[in-house]
Amino acid sequence: MASSTSSPVRRLLHLSIPLLGLIVGVLYGGWSYHLHKFPFDGSIPGLASGAIRNTKARFKPPNVHKRTQQTESTELQDLGYAEGTEAAADKTGVVNYVPEIASDGVNLYVSAHGEEAVLMDMEGEVLHRWTYDLSADLDPADAKVLKTRFRKAHLYPDGGLAVVYGGHAWLARLDKDSKLLWKVKGGFHHDLEIQPDGTIFAIGSASHVVERINQKKPVIEDFIVQLSGDGEELQRLPVLEAIENSIYAPLLQQMPAYGDIFHTNAIEVLKTPHANAPETWEAGQVLISIREMDVLAVIDMEQRKVVWAMTGMWDGQHQPAILDNGNMLVFDNFGTGMSNVYEFQPGSQNIVWAYQGTAANDFYSETCGSLQRLPNGNTLITESDSGRAFEITADGAEAWRFVNPHTVGDDGEMVATLFEVLRFPKEYVASWLK
Repeated sequence: MASSTSSPVRRLLHLSIPLLGLIVGVLYGGWSYHLHKFPFDGSIPGLASGAIRNTKARFKPPNVHKRTQQTESTELQDLGYAEGTEAAADKTGVVNYVPEIASDGVNLYVSAHGEEAVLMDMEGEVLHRWTYDLSADLDPADAKVLKTRFRKAHLYPDGGLAVVYGGHAWLARLDKDSKLLWKVKGGFHHDLEIQPDGTIFAIGSASHVVERINQKKPVIEDFIVQLSGDGEELQRLPVLEAIENSIYAPLLQQMPAYGDIFHTNAIEVLKTPHANAPETWEAGQVLISIREMDVLAVIDMEQRKVVWAMTGMWDGQHQPAILDNGNMLVFDNFGTGMSNVYEFQPGSQNIVWAYQGTAANDFYSETCGSLQRLPNGNTLITESDSGRAFEITADGAEAWRFVNPHTVGDDGEMVATLFEVLRFPKEYVASWLK
């Protein structure tokens, strides 16, 4: 008699159950794709979306730091960095200064403690302050959501400032006595650069649904915005369009599926390119840093497209800067689990100098971060989350260190995030500083 396990009914069941499971899986996958349900948020790039990326590190730092929780909101007023994330230090101000190897000058800094920029000498003595309560000039709705801190400040030779306020909204111009000259709202955030003729290049943003990116969830779209010296908007180029128009369009596969899809955090206008620069570079093109895609890109404003892009050696980067020798500096926030500063050749991609975080030096800033190559060849680095800035020589010797004296929190228990410290020659401020 034939075995019951080989009966036609059992054979049919053995074949139909896996087939039924396959059909259910395909149907559920299609349903979750279109409705943005688990296990992904609308597309394969959702695996790199802000909702996932900002809650779990891909590399665990070899110290006590943890990646900062970022908001998933697409409301511009909800965006912005934390006022502080690390414990305040006992000793603050300039805690180390070696005049023999430091690059002399004065230091301008902005931090998350408030609507203020501070100019100090090499020993930490305050020389000048700028402060302005912008909320007093705004209607109640705008005042309610204003991030009351300077995120970026450009110092003019006459002592005035161009200021990007925290959040995604306002850019303003103050004179040396902190009098407001003008203000403009345009989703401005992170960075700006002033040209010799006074023209301003800044990063703007808008929150809306872009159907070709996500038909259901809004995205934060970034723009390169060109303004006159009086704050009149002259041009606004979508970063998305510039990428789509270029041979680098496949990079958009690395873009989050919704939310803050770019998080553009730096802007610099190219001067006459060095002989070793990539052939596509021309004066007047714009270098930007796209954090959420780990991409540096150069955009031609007239062609409205990306003409050069690079990724792979950093993660969550900030503040690329083109040097006089044709190389580029970049602040790599957590590409190796710690922070790093790299000097590399944009053409060959060779790294020619680096300052790297280790368990010994504890160099790590999950958010922000800035850098500046000084006239004597030293590098000034702002380690934002820890509220520290330090100047190092080419061989890594420390010439100067500053710890932010400003604190935040209910009891002042956290150091205020130090957004940036910049060094200027004394001659730059001599005409107006008393």
